Amino acid sequence: PVVDGGGIRPGLERWAIILADRAQPGIFAEKRVLMAPGLNHSGLVQALSRHTKAIRYADPIVYFGLPDVPLVGARSTLEQVASP
Repeated sequence: PVVDGGGIRPGLERWAIILADRAQPGIFAEKRVLMAPGLNHSGLVQALSRHTKAIRYADPIVYFGLPDVPLVGARSTLEQVASP
């Protein structure tokens, strides 16, 4: 079988956040996080969302040149843009 690692990446990203939090407890607590890019880092976003609710996505701003206005960097907006 041909494997591209697409299933491994989210698991490794979640594991990295767990290890970082164990090494320095509270490192991600109540922080504001900017994901650039966030489209292909679902595991990282899931792990970080356990520690903070303030996650913004820079994908629309970076890829489409949109201004930084409210809801442009929201997860719901990113999912609408990324859906087929």
